[in-house]
Amino acid sequence: MKYLKTNDLIPIIDYHLDLAFLLKDDTIMDIYHIQTFDLNGLSSDEISSKITSFILFLRGYHFDIKIVSMNFPTVTLPQQEYLRGRIKRCQNPEHIPYLTDKLFDLEYLEKHNTDTEFYLITYTKRKENTSSKELIYSLKNSHFNLSEIPLEKKEKIIFKLMNQNSAV
Repeated sequence: MKYLKTNDLIPIIDYHLDLAFLLKDDTIMDIYHIQTFDLNGLSSDEISSKITSFILFLRGYHFDIKIVSMNFPTVTLPQQEYLRGRIKRCQNPEHIPYLTDKLFDLEYLEKHNTDTEFYLITYTKRKENTSSKELIYSLKNSHFNLSEIPLEKKEKIIFKLMNQNSAV
């Protein structure tokens, strides 16, 4: 019986020059953050223009893509520390209950809430990567909001995809 090693299971070989990942089959995988928006706050014209721009992207982008949604724990530590400092320095005793309630709300959010984030993962051959980047940049400038993410965040996403039961 042959035992598989971790290197046999994970397709990522190395980082590519432009902070993308090089896979075993000479494919380049890159990850972009899809910035979400509230559909309830948009007019019907704005919604249809966003849908149209995404449809045009899907028609023009002929490389492989994957749209992934991931849940991350909500982090409110900086806000909590700020409120704790405000409570310590508060001169007006009438403000303390309000600040304490806000601190309680932030602690509750951190314990019971998750943030859902969406990512666009692209797969291209090495020679096709520049034309893929041009199409991605055209999508970044359209109504469909894409943003590049730093390498550390990409590593966290890959870790979460490979270890789905782990907390990030």
